[in-house]
Amino acid sequence: MSDPDEILAKKSASALLDGAQMGRLSKMILGLDGRISANLSKKMIGGQ
Repeated sequence: MSDPDEILAKKSASALLDGAQMGRLSKMILGLDGRISANLSKKMIGGQ
């Protein structure tokens, strides 16, 4: 059995990493959504 503090440190480190990855993913998704909606609105305004 290892130290409870050590386990907590590892858990919080992996949680931070997960958070960073999720943040990057959501930024990518938001960027894609932004581009897609911009294209859609251009098409709707332009009629084509």
